[in-house]
Amino acid sequence: MNRTYKCLSQREFQSGKYKLIPLRDEDKLHIMQWRNDQIDVLRQDEPLTIEHQLNYFKNVVSKLFDQIMPNQLLFSFMEDEKVIGYGGLVHIDWKSRNAEISFLTETQRANTERLFIDDWMHYLKLVKEIARNNLSFLKIYTYSYDIRPLLYDALSHNLFIQEGRLADHVLINGKIRDVLIHSYFVDNINLREARIEDMMIYFEWANDKEVRQNSFNQNSITLAEHKRWFSNKIASSKSLLLLARFENELIGQVRFDQVSDDTFETHFSIASSQRGKGFGKRMIRSAVEYLVEKNTQTKRIIGNVKQGNLASVKSFLGAGFRPMPTNGTENHVFSFYRDI
Repeated sequence: MNRTYKCLSQREFQSGKYKLIPLRDEDKLHIMQWRNDQIDVLRQDEPLTIEHQLNYFKNVVSKLFDQIMPNQLLFSFMEDEKVIGYGGLVHIDWKSRNAEISFLTETQRANTERLFIDDWMHYLKLVKEIARNNLSFLKIYTYSYDIRPLLYDALSHNLFIQEGRLADHVLINGKIRDVLIHSYFVDNINLREARIEDMMIYFEWANDKEVRQNSFNQNSITLAEHKRWFSNKIASSKSLLLLARFENELIGQVRFDQVSDDTFETHFSIASSQRGKGFGKRMIRSAVEYLVEKNTQTKRIIGNVKQGNLASVKSFLGAGFRPMPTNGTENHVFSFYRDI
């Protein structure tokens, strides 16, 4: 029986040889075994029984397909038409448009490093597609025990941000462990690469009073200087200039300059009419995703902020950047980094 969810416009979601389909009844005993094998990583107090699993699928899972807004959407995770895992979006908050991600694979795959990372990478890609394009969610997140470092690599590569750490939060096999919360934000910021005809927009923003005050070089910029700089940046393969819009309004710009094979430095500014609306972190998050998709070799992005520029500090932190120490001589600078 090919069941479908009423809230989704399509039944299958595919990435290469992997796909997600609405949870199949025939997979219930496989799932029971996987959950019992890997109980340490789950919020499950005791092993499942066949009776429990049959009742759960009959009384909970089957009813999800009759609801317009179910509290969870569960899928079978397939590789070449063979089920290798299951998961979905759970604890769905339809009003706030967010949900927690759940995922578990067949036990041997979960214990094999290469397969574990590959499965998570493709699964997260598919879940992001569902959340963004089919459900118009604003955020999806994971709640996980700090015992699987490979998971955090997969989350980072998929541009999830560590939002929180609950220290000493759960007892696993006699040891107190932390809980980590990683989130992916659907920011709905539209980006396009700057063109030569955008020169005067950049010139106006560059000479904005507040921008100059927060710049390391506070001198006004002449039009001749700006023309040379802008033309060189647009032509350079080492720079990426992005203009950002939200609901058809220009909100600012983000620039990336390549400083090594896998590292970029970023600079950004918000249009004066759009400041104070929380666009900084959202614009940077969207721009980082654009850069990573365009340059798959990107491993680190860095940014520098003048002390006193608290708005930019908050934007970098909200975009998943972390503070890093300076070299000790530039104590007027806050430096940040984000690893991919």
